[in-house]
Amino acid sequence: SILSGQLATTTGRYKWMPIAGLSILAVSLVLLSTLTVDTPLWITSSYLFMMGAGIGFAQQILVLVVQNSFPNAIVGTATAGNNFFRELGASIGTAIVGALPEPIRDTIVGSYNDALTPVFGFLVPVMLVAVLAVAFIRERPLRTTNHDHIPSNQEHTP
Repeated sequence: SILSGQLATTTGRYKWMPIAGLSILAVSLVLLSTLTVDTPLWITSSYLFMMGAGIGFAQQILVLVVQNSFPNAIVGTATAGNNFFRELGASIGTAIVGALPEPIRDTIVGSYNDALTPVFGFLVPVMLVAVLAVAFIRERPLRTTNHDHIPSNQEHTP
């Protein structure tokens, strides 16, 4: 996330980052779908690192896209909506697993473990659709002020 933010700030270009990030994420999901109980930890860790890199290049830049696409009057609302839905999923998942009694939690955690490998494979087409969707994002120049642009024929002095 830090690297993608620095690159976007330095170059002013950001459209390629969610495309690259989601593509890396798709590859990592393919690799994660091949895991077995005998897979060495360093391989699992490298696949997860790749997944994190893909998420890092995509997730925060999509927040930037939202903030750069909406007028200042509603940019806070748009950003809040983006963050709300992202956090909602994380909160519900954590609450379900963390709040259950130990025997139920162990069963659910075991079920997740058994089910995740095929889910990674099923998510690959979803990521490919996401890559296509973000390809249609219209890249706009990054804002340099916190004021909406006023066309030159309507400019006024304060």
